[in-house]
Amino acid sequence: MKLVPGEDDPEKTASKIIKIMNRENIPGANGLKEEIIKILPGRCKVIKENA
Repeated sequence: MKLVPGEDDPEKTASKIIKIMNRENIPGANGLKEEIIKILPGRCKVIKENA
């Protein structure tokens, strides 16, 4: 996962990040939305990195 400048508002980006965290079975991810929004640099998007 990579965070890059984009068109998504912070709330939408945070939701995508939480969805990825839940897929990775990271405990407590659902309670982090507000914290994630606070640290996002504004409009951005989540992209998949080629592994």
